[in-house]
Amino acid sequence: ILIILFFYLATSGYALNVAFQWDKNTDPDIAGYRVFCREKGQTYDYTNPSREGSNTACTIYNLDESKSYYFVSRSFNTNGLESVDSNELFLEA
Repeated sequence: ILIILFFYLATSGYALNVAFQWDKNTDPDIAGYRVFCREKGQTYDYTNPSREGSNTACTIYNLDESKSYYFVSRSFNTNGLESVDSNELFLEA
């Protein structure tokens, strides 16, 4: 049992969670928000958000602490139209 716990603790130390919060979009027909994440040197995959929902806060889980990450958010309305990127945030390794 001690060996299993040791490996679990060793691997869990390399995961990083990042929390975000932003101001609500005041347009009356906003349906929610999407947060996108990319690693340094990559581009955003706008077809695959890291998080989607109606809250103005989120946490991205299990990031590799040895890598650099960049994040943007977009709001979307009830017709499915999406805003442009927010200001880009980054987390350097």
